[in-house]
Amino acid sequence: MLGPRGTVGAGMTKLQIEVLGWIAVIFIAASIALWLANAVFKIVKDPDARRNLNRAVGGTMLGGLAAGVGAMVTSPGEIPEPQPSQPASAAPQAETTAPPSLTPAAPPARPDQETPPDPAPQLATLALPPRPFLDDPLGKNYPPCVAKLRQTAAAGMIDRQAAQTCYNHLQDFNDITILLHEERRRAYIPAVKARSKAEADTKRLEFLVEEFASFTYGAEWDRYQAISSAFSCDKHLLINLKDHGLLGERAGCPRPLT
Repeated sequence: MLGPRGTVGAGMTKLQIEVLGWIAVIFIAASIALWLANAVFKIVKDPDARRNLNRAVGGTMLGGLAAGVGAMVTSPGEIPEPQPSQPASAAPQAETTAPPSLTPAAPPARPDQETPPDPAPQLATLALPPRPFLDDPLGKNYPPCVAKLRQTAAAGMIDRQAAQTCYNHLQDFNDITILLHEERRRAYIPAVKARSKAEADTKRLEFLVEEFASFTYGAEWDRYQAISSAFSCDKHLLINLKDHGLLGERAGCPRPLT
């Protein structure tokens, strides 16, 4: 165990242990030399004095041996060098814990929820023909030239060539949108009606009933009527403009697409 200033055991440093060991060696060597000199050269002639000398030499040797053994027992091997004491100002500071915040922590971020599925069943699972479609908003792809020609003709400016070009655009719209819609209606509406008669699932039956009503007298019927009526009126107008150079509207026209 290290004591103050790097001492070992009961206050002994490494240097002190080494000095003690050398003293023991010197004592033993001196005792052996003195004993040999007395034994060989008879330095001390008096028997009593020789006995005292032998006792002193023996005691010296025993003391040296005891000191050497003590140094060997006390020495711990490698003794760490003493470390300078840390100044008080550099002492490690205890970590301070921040006081709890009075503001409640925000809840953990939740991943964006998926859009709830449409409660109506998918049409593919009902084995129905393709659903009829119309532009949304209604008439967004309708030829804009019709409205322009109507305005210029009302102002007395009739361009029969422009009317012919616009009539061709109108016919293209009819082929792409209206005729396709009518074709799908002819297959779709009867299939919805027949499917609803055999449907046992409540939610599916509700969807089929609403779908049939929408295409026969509801919202989809109104959209179809608006686009087909506008087409009929504008076709009548463009025929009069391109063929006769006249501004002739059908009764009840024009009908705005809304």
